[in-house]
Amino acid sequence: MLHPFTWSECPTCYLEDLYVSPGSRGRGVGKQLIEHLVERGRTEGWARVYWHTHEDNATARRLYDSFGPADGFVRYTIVLDMPTPPT
Repeated sequence: MLHPFTWSECPTCYLEDLYVSPGSRGRGVGKQLIEHLVERGRTEGWARVYWHTHEDNATARRLYDSFGPADGFVRYTIVLDMPTPPT
């Protein structure tokens, strides 16, 4: 998902979900998907590509660490109740 980035005039890309089917895992598919997105970002002038993963997702983090270190941010989330639509 492309969106504005506070610290740049260029858009940034949030990789919301990266899912590789179990039968295709371990074959470099995830790495190719990220590499393709990074190349597209370079071609289209994006500021960055970023994503989140759970800290205990060791398998995914081995792949992600091959692109660079985690940035150290901790995410906080406040789940809001969905308002009842007017009738």
